[in-house]
Amino acid sequence: MQGEADAVVLEDAQSYKENLKAFVKNIRRDLNASKLPFIYGKIANNLNTSTHQPIWVFGDIVQKAQEDAQSEIPNSLFVEKTASDSVSPGGLNELAHFNSQGVLDVGRDFGEAWIAYDRSGSDALMPSPKQTPRSLGQIAASHPNLPIRWSTAAGRTGTLAASEFVRSPVALRGKTLFLQARLPDGRLWQGTHMAP
Repeated sequence: MQGEADAVVLEDAQSYKENLKAFVKNIRRDLNASKLPFIYGKIANNLNTSTHQPIWVFGDIVQKAQEDAQSEIPNSLFVEKTASDSVSPGGLNELAHFNSQGVLDVGRDFGEAWIAYDRSGSDALMPSPKQTPRSLGQIAASHPNLPIRWSTAAGRTGTLAASEFVRSPVALRGKTLFLQARLPDGRLWQGTHMAP
């Protein structure tokens, strides 16, 4: 659920669809998941009770762009949820946010959209052919000197070369480590490792 800020200035509202398409393209590129599903919701544009005007001046332009974008963004799902009875009553700030029931309704609608998509048998969550190594062993085998940043639940941090995790330092033995590395091609790898 986003787009309200784009509904305040005409130029932003008119650029919304192209910006949304670029945003999705960049996320998919960064995650190396060209078919990653994108589920998004329509912004609410209820009337301000004191002015009887829409709360977002150019909300209708953004809403139309959101509707149109679904046919232009592959593997996207548009969830339409703007019912005024699901929005908190009151001034401008409150009219922009869902009440408790509205949040539950939106969560249900997004969940149902995802379940329907997931049941379609799509392979959208599978990485693109240039697959990211999944395990620390794969990283160590292909990039033994790659620096990997580690942290523990207790807040300790450090950096080791991938191959050094094979012979874990005594101080890290028996601990679960959260790992992160930037691969040579620029992709981000994250994982966990139980130091033996």
